[in-house]
Amino acid sequence: MFGRLFSSAVHLSKAGPCVSLDEARELVPKIPSEHVKPSLDDEYEVIEVLIRPNGSIRAGISIVKHIVSGINLICKSIEPGLGICEARFHADLVCHPHIAQIHNFVAAPQVAIGNEQKHYDQLYMEYCERGTVQKVTRWYHNHDMIIPELFIWNVLESLARALCFMHLGLHTIYPSPYGLQKYHKDPTWNSIIHKDLHPGNVFLTDNPPPGMFDYYSLYPRVILGDFGCSRYFSSIQRTSLSSFEEEAWKDIEALGRVIWSMAFKISVTGLPVRGESLSRKLDERWVYSRALKQVLIACLERNESQLMSADVLLGMVVRKREGPD
Repeated sequence: MFGRLFSSAVHLSKAGPCVSLDEARELVPKIPSEHVKPSLDDEYEVIEVLIRPNGSIRAGISIVKHIVSGINLICKSIEPGLGICEARFHADLVCHPHIAQIHNFVAAPQVAIGNEQKHYDQLYMEYCERGTVQKVTRWYHNHDMIIPELFIWNVLESLARALCFMHLGLHTIYPSPYGLQKYHKDPTWNSIIHKDLHPGNVFLTDNPPPGMFDYYSLYPRVILGDFGCSRYFSSIQRTSLSSFEEEAWKDIEALGRVIWSMAFKISVTGLPVRGESLSRKLDERWVYSRALKQVLIACLERNESQLMSADVLLGMVVRKREGPD
């Protein structure tokens, strides 16, 4: 399955016209505050129930088809009142090629006390038909095969670009003719910290990024999803003394752990704890390039004098990936 998945190019050109971020946000359904429809059952058809409601915050996940367009989506059912927070994050992050896109949000209706019927907030999200990085890693582990390094670089760069947008409001960063450009945080951007970045929340799809006429990639597009644990840094500040650099670095470290799990085909529970010698552990069984090893150590090792930031990481990824190592 995955061996064939990574052996041929993906070339799609069915995306709609390119739009600006401001225009894209206008296209996103307005997050309802009152007088919302209690259900969109007449607009969607359930294809497959992946997770049934079990009383937890993540009440259920299903694959559904939008009847008019024929597009498959993920419907995530969440405890009433909690879904709107996640919907707001997705609305702020609309149109990024490596962040899951929201298609609709429906708030749970008010019900009378004593009504035994359970209602949930519903998020209708982009469906990633290729599964997760966790699933890919497990497949390669079970078949005793090495994950292609180019695919690992692709995951690393895609997630770094997603974090640049979430943390700093930077939609992308490219090297200039005089070396990597230095970008500064947009003071008006309301930074978003993911707080739950792991292989099971990194999704894969062959579908093109939003707003692109033509899309080409050797590997599936990498998408960061599940913002159920995410927080705006402005809200973190109200309850914590932690700095922005500290909170943002936790996402960087989590990204490094995703790459570690891919390189060694293990779950995140098998990753080293802070303080252990990463260089020594990497020397034991490392089969990839020195450049990838250097980037991985930079993600995971804590430098108290200057914590790694998303823009610096992405610059390092671009430079190392194109370098001689």
